[in-house]
Amino acid sequence: MPHLAELFAYTYPIHKGLMHLLLTLIVIYLLLTQFGVSNKNYVLRVRYFLPLYHGALSIIMFSGILLLAALGFNLTLKISAMILSVILLIAISVIGFKKLKFYAPKNELHKFKRFALFQGLAEILLIVFAGTFKG
Repeated sequence: MPHLAELFAYTYPIHKGLMHLLLTLIVIYLLLTQFGVSNKNYVLRVRYFLPLYHGALSIIMFSGILLLAALGFNLTLKISAMILSVILLIAISVIGFKKLKFYAPKNELHKFKRFALFQGLAEILLIVFAGTFKG
């Protein structure tokens, strides 16, 4: 769609930059979850950080929808991989939050710490997969 070329040219750098921001936020999440487990504010730190992460994820989704509109809603394999990655990122985040709520009252945060390490690494792999997928 030629009349939406300006929208694409404006939105694509934002979408790509937000991907880098999301990767940075995941690294920060890993740092927050892996250090200071014995601190009484551990759960609050993680819970206060999650809205920032989810806000960035929602902005990425919105910019992706704008890009998809500029492309005439033509789904390619690469776009499908990005959509699948976003769905999986949301699902992994929900599972992580449920585990935090489950382990926090039992004071078994070391189990959550182990899960959060795998969660963060899986999220990084999903974002790199979606960003570098050649399809």
